Amino acid sequence: MRKLEPLEIYKHSITYAEKTEIPICTINEKLRKLIELEASWFIEHYQETYEPHWKENEETNAFMGLVGQKAFEIILQKELIFYIPNDPLTSRVYYKNYDFYIPNIGTVEIKTIPSYGWNVIIKQSEYHGNDYMVAWQMGKENLSMVGWLTKKEVESYPITPKGATPQTRIASARVIPMKKLHDPKTFIEKLKTDTALHLR
Repeated sequence: MRKLEPLEIYKHSITYAEKTEIPICTINEKLRKLIELEASWFIEHYQETYEPHWKENEETNAFMGLVGQKAFEIILQKELIFYIPNDPLTSRVYYKNYDFYIPNIGTVEIKTIPSYGWNVIIKQSEYHGNDYMVAWQMGKENLSMVGWLTKKEVESYPITPKGATPQTRIASARVIPMKKLHDPKTFIEKLKTDTALHLR
């Protein structure tokens, strides 16, 4: 009987589509359900432990953010990339300065946008100047990495004042069109070639 290899299952659950307007890396529906279950569990645990007073859309945004973080973590595990997560469960701090630290790469912030979104919204109050920003999109069926930017590229976008546009109705933010992001596959290749602690 063949040994069960979870990482091998991950490999069959992640695909790359380049013949689209925006090249994407997609996690299939079954793996997405597992990710969403874990994110829901954490949200429930957080509410029971800290009793947060959620403002408009905050619970939804927190859930989406956790989904994107877990999806990126699965990519790192699949590619055998060494990483240090700034896990809110272990650090006991929900609002943190980065989502992942990867040796020889730097800090990575994950942003997750809804299925109907065409822009990555980076609120000024939540921007921490990470070395890289990686964007995910929650589609109706799948979960996709849609691209990335460096810190310098993120900061090249102006801060749009609160209320100036529909995208900044709630807070001042940088509004970055999804089509301006780099191909996600190039970031994964960068991870594989730049980190000295890659295990292969």
